[in-house]
Amino acid sequence: MRNFSYLLISLLMLSCGVDDDANRNSVIGNSSENLQTEINRNNVAYGNVIACSASSTTVANGFEVYFYPRPNSSNNQYWVSESANINPNNFSNYKEKETNTRPLFNGYLQAFLDTSNAEKWVIASFKENDSLHLSNPIRIKHLEQPTLFSDAVDITEDIMPTFNWDAPTNAETAIYFEVVSNSDNNLLSGTYTFDTNFQYYNLDNVVLNVTRETPPNLIEANDYFFTMMAVSEDNWVNLLLEKSFQP
Repeated sequence: MRNFSYLLISLLMLSCGVDDDANRNSVIGNSSENLQTEINRNNVAYGNVIACSASSTTVANGFEVYFYPRPNSSNNQYWVSESANINPNNFSNYKEKETNTRPLFNGYLQAFLDTSNAEKWVIASFKENDSLHLSNPIRIKHLEQPTLFSDAVDITEDIMPTFNWDAPTNAETAIYFEVVSNSDNNLLSGTYTFDTNFQYYNLDNVVLNVTRETPPNLIEANDYFFTMMAVSEDNWVNLLLEKSFQP
């Protein structure tokens, strides 16, 4: 049986938002200390940063770690292990790595870019309300199981379009994350389902809705975009779909 508990615990605690402190696009300093040392100095909220990772579309053998900032979060940090052959729940195995972030959907998400050609475990963290918030460990699989990129999604051409896709065959998927965005790259809706279908903006099969505001009605003949990430239990993106459409 698929274990969704850690996914839902993290997702249900999500409160999306962005501020200038959370969107640092400068490099993060290296640290000789490990994550356990940082944990020992802080109040800690485990599994309270929504994050996953996928193969990079711009850097050969690289990958990106996507995460949600929150309104009062700051000090984004990226922690990595030396290899994949570790106990991912032993936080002394992680050290901070210098990297850049870039905004996705105009800052709704942020992404750490890693150009390493080694597979490993990683954790994203930030500070909020004087506490250290950590993501669940993410298993990087960009070499043995690269993310599949595709536009293979069926979209009905109406004002409340329905999106249907096939489950990826390269690995078991735990949950699907769907985004509908406009031509300005603004996120209109963000939802999670266990099903391989979603209708804008019907929440009947949505297990978590992370949309900040009531989504607008789509406008006939305008350009929109659908993005879907199929995420495994260890937070690796098996399949990433992107397709434009006009209702």
